[in-house]
Amino acid sequence: MSDRRDAWVAQMTAARSLRTFLDLCKDARVDVVVVKGAVTGFLLYDDVAERTLTDVDVRVRPRDLRTVERAVRARGLRVLERDDVYEKLAIELGGIAIDVECHVGAPFLTRLSVETLLEGAHEVRHPMGFSVPVPSTEHHALVLAVNVFKDKVDRASARAVEDARRIVLAGDFDPARFLAATRRARAATLVYVVAAHLAERSPMWAEVRDALRQEARKAFVAAEGVLSRAPEGVVYRLLCRAASDDARDWAPALAHALVFELRRNGAARARR
Repeated sequence: MSDRRDAWVAQMTAARSLRTFLDLCKDARVDVVVVKGAVTGFLLYDDVAERTLTDVDVRVRPRDLRTVERAVRARGLRVLERDDVYEKLAIELGGIAIDVECHVGAPFLTRLSVETLLEGAHEVRHPMGFSVPVPSTEHHALVLAVNVFKDKVDRASARAVEDARRIVLAGDFDPARFLAATRRARAATLVYVVAAHLAERSPMWAEVRDALRQEARKAFVAAEGVLSRAPEGVVYRLLCRAASDDARDWAPALAHALVFELRRNGAARARR
């Protein structure tokens, strides 16, 4: 009972903060789309208390990130983190963190852009009485698959896995549209890896796995299976950045990852 109460309180806190943030973005003329737990809680679950969360995830265009930061600072809100490599911003609002990101996963991991998310977005009514912009179901399913993948698949959080399992059961989920979106995003290999992991607990994900089996990069799938046994290793982290089906994405994806690793290691040494 305590866990459900805590989850409900977190969802209500997130809702209040999200409403304030959406108003802030509207005033700043910034388009935004909300993903993951702050919306899956009421879209995919009968009771929001079933879906725990620790932050609110939103996406904006890369060109709008500085506008959001200026608006946040003008309101006197606390900026927790700013990452120029991955183009993201974390702020504290109403007792919860709001993660503002400009990519789906790491840059060049897939070709699914925030612009595409915004083009397909629609508004839904939050139980607390305000409108929330969310991606199309097929795009949101792809976002959730990327989320499981970036969290090292078999070590992803239970809530991330459950979101991915549930979204393909949504009434408006269309497997053909999802597969088309996956292919346009050059993400067949990534989604295949996730689908293979989810297949035992989800017939729909088993169908997705089977549909993508011949398209997935076999060498990547084999390497991921071996290296995932040491998921904290730098080799595995770098490999996962080169998951795109398009070889032209690998070099810039790895370049971003290397810069991030160097900065993280430098910061760790500075703290010693």
